[in-house]
Amino acid sequence: MLALEAYADAYPYAAFHREGGVLTIRLHTSGSDWVFNQNSQDTLARLMRDVAADRETRVVIVEGTGETFCAGLDMNEVGAFVAQFDAASADRWIVNGRNVLSAFLEVECPIIWCLNGPVTIHPEFWFGGCDIILADPAAYVQDLTHIGGGNMCAGDTLSVWESLLGLGRARYFHLMAQRLDADELHQLGIVHEVVARETQRDRAREIAAQLFRLPPLTLRYSRYSINSRLRRNAFLDTAPSYGLLGVAALETFGPQRG
Repeated sequence: MLALEAYADAYPYAAFHREGGVLTIRLHTSGSDWVFNQNSQDTLARLMRDVAADRETRVVIVEGTGETFCAGLDMNEVGAFVAQFDAASADRWIVNGRNVLSAFLEVECPIIWCLNGPVTIHPEFWFGGCDIILADPAAYVQDLTHIGGGNMCAGDTLSVWESLLGLGRARYFHLMAQRLDADELHQLGIVHEVVARETQRDRAREIAAQLFRLPPLTLRYSRYSINSRLRRNAFLDTAPSYGLLGVAALETFGPQRG
């Protein structure tokens, strides 16, 4: 078992606070809206595995900061990474990326996500890894890390969105980089409650208190069982298609030869 103190300061983009068995993770960049960078890509799976190993936590709440959840990339880091993109870079990208959803699903306690605003960078991690989603009315999802960002769609994003939208809608969502607003997501049953960001924390704690009435093992094993199919699909589907992603990325971003 891992203690909170062992990882609380390990991730510069995550602030942790636990009270009464409820672990709150607030994602940020220097106290402002979270901007995804290479450190996030390299360490997000490890963060979630640390959470999974901490048995003092019974419910997790994930929050954003400011008016967006994750709608930006550190372009200086992206530019530096792309400039030297080669097989080793592709391997680093693939290995770190394909582990994130699996790490989310190793957490054996419910995850409540307070979606405070738009999420356009790797939305599959959160929509696939969280159980109860509260979204601000101004929130929306759009995948700008795959086809919308010049990359093929592959790996866990396929498993997640096919599970949530069905194959027909998922095809359009991927190929057209479709934007889905909070109300549409709520109608589809993907967002469970539309709640203004100012009151999301209070509502999340109300839900956590209700979940706490369940016996600890019932709560833990329910999370495990509910996500078993997605965990299996992500494991089977992710590795082969991520290999294709690496080839496609080399075509788009790799050094020109000839």
